Amino acid sequence: MLARSIALLRLNVARVDMKTIQELRFRTDAPISDCNMALKECNLDLDAAAEWLRKKGIAKATKKEGRVTDHGLAVAILDSKHGAAVLSLCSETDFACRNEKFVAAASAVKQKYLDMITATNGAALSGSEEVVKELSTISHEILASTIAVLGENIIVKNIVPLALPSAEVEPEDIRQLPLAFGKYIHNSCTGDNDAGSIVGLVAVRKLTVEGVDHSTIRTNDLAQHFVGSSGDTSNYIHQSFLGSDDTVGQWLKKNHVKLASSMVIPFGKEPILTFPAAGRPPRPPVEGKQ
Repeated sequence: MLARSIALLRLNVARVDMKTIQELRFRTDAPISDCNMALKECNLDLDAAAEWLRKKGIAKATKKEGRVTDHGLAVAILDSKHGAAVLSLCSETDFACRNEKFVAAASAVKQKYLDMITATNGAALSGSEEVVKELSTISHEILASTIAVLGENIIVKNIVPLALPSAEVEPEDIRQLPLAFGKYIHNSCTGDNDAGSIVGLVAVRKLTVEGVDHSTIRTNDLAQHFVGSSGDTSNYIHQSFLGSDDTVGQWLKKNHVKLASSMVIPFGKEPILTFPAAGRPPRPPVEGKQ
């Protein structure tokens, strides 16, 4: 009698209802086969099965550590109080990094980093190796669950902050002016407009002019200009602003702002930086000249 009862129990567990599998899949985004196995292991307990999958996902993530991650997305990070940066989230294939689950992970990691910036009063914008390691740690479950679904290694590769002119090369009266930031993302992703193949960031100083409202400045347009002209080595002041009749210099003058810096980062490549002439580090003297 006991043996028959055990056999019947095993039979019932083996026949997992598809509706239950779909519900677990909806809750966890795990593959159907894994959901089926989890439900069998946990006697059809949905909560226990979800926890089982979470732990299994972490195990999968551990196994995939160290695998090459040459693809991914550049993510714009903008904190109006503290500054801006570009975060690179990487995967093994281009197919994975365009998946909606990967984009959702990029968005969640971005928010974790913004929280870090706020909590550290901007210190996390240094983008140091320690910051990347800490962000990876607090984002572990986000990354692990995405790895479990996509089957690829996913890492936070680096963070590049938007540099500003140093105190040695930027006049003190200019450094005292408030900053405004802008961003532009080329090939942005559905689900998070801050992630894409190229990110452009700008910072401008708001000049003190009576009666001027700087809240309407379209700094994102300026960021778009620098992305579009990133291969142009001419002085940005004289470049046509987004194909209009105005030059960049005229646009800055009309909006009563001064460029502090710009940075364009195509994913996986070195940043392209632009500073105003007064913000560039002094060049070493040419031998034989004073």
